Amino acid sequence: MKKLVIAATLLTLGSVAFGQEVRMRGAFTAAPWDFSGPVLTLVSGTTYDGLATGLVTGTDYEFKVATEDWSVEAPAGSNLRARVNAAGNLHVRYFDEPAPTDGWLPNGRRAGLLDLDLGYELIGNITGWGFGIPLNNTANLFSGTVQLQNEYEVKYKYRGIGGDWAYNIGDGFGQNSDATFTTTTVAGAHLFEVDVPNGRYRVTAGTNLVSGTVTLGDYVGSAFGSDKVLLTAHVFSGATEVQTVPVLVTPVLGTGPYTLALNSDLTGSVTIKMEGPTWLKQSATTTVVPNGAATVNFALLNGDSVKDGIVDLSDYTVIVTAFNADPLAGNWNVAADLNRDDIVDLTDYTVVVSNFNAQDN
Repeated sequence: MKKLVIAATLLTLGSVAFGQEVRMRGAFTAAPWDFSGPVLTLVSGTTYDGLATGLVTGTDYEFKVATEDWSVEAPAGSNLRARVNAAGNLHVRYFDEPAPTDGWLPNGRRAGLLDLDLGYELIGNITGWGFGIPLNNTANLFSGTVQLQNEYEVKYKYRGIGGDWAYNIGDGFGQNSDATFTTTTVAGAHLFEVDVPNGRYRVTAGTNLVSGTVTLGDYVGSAFGSDKVLLTAHVFSGATEVQTVPVLVTPVLGTGPYTLALNSDLTGSVTIKMEGPTWLKQSATTTVVPNGAATVNFALLNGDSVKDGIVDLSDYTVIVTAFNADPLAGNWNVAADLNRDDIVDLTDYTVVVSNFNAQDN
């Protein structure tokens, strides 16, 4: 292992006992979890900063922040897990507040991760644990809006983009722990947020809502896991795209409800362009009223396997290449299975023929 550089200081403020140090405790030394990891520095109020350097880029480390006697630790009851960034560092921030009042979870001492070269996606019983929902990333604040069809208990986690379970965030902001959110609101859009640098997360009901139905053209949906389809809504104010929202729909006979929670400062006339994995974009313009709701329905045309905004010969080629394939075949391509029935056949070819030359609008 490369040499580990440790910056040390004595902690004298906050709820950490006078004279105690708090460290990054984990597999940093020959004796994992001993009290010789990097010491955190008090930077302001009750906020501390710690940096482990000289590590191997791309390596996963599991650790937590704690005093020598474990009387103070974060996250409580679990560990952090992070991947060493391109600079060979792991950077942690610790917030020594036993009972934060900002409305975020966990409601206790928190430890966040900074300077990461990775991203997170949302996964849970919302998607049947089958796939992750992409999230917007603003300075490692990851967020996404999801339509909840009913009032029910939602179990969810944040895991590495692309299904990477090697690192994930669950209850208490810890690795490999469940996180549970029980909604007592009516069905509708909810905003999921995980603020990685500050070690916190929350779920809130959306405002400035746009809702309606999405009809997916030429959809059968008999394939395993096809009862949930992840769409994308591109929101424009004038000619500028101001928000991108993942939209999870549960289509029944090809049609499913959706709700978008738009940015709180986005009001007036907006244009929404809705698209799916093989469905062309459809545009609709509506007026958003502060704390109100607008209704827009979409009917999407299928056949854009290559996602270039037009159904043409390139999409036909995708069908031909995967013809007669099912998910176990070597030439299987999910983008060729336009109607989502787990077989690429004449039905998919017919979709391309029927919508030939159709374009995004």
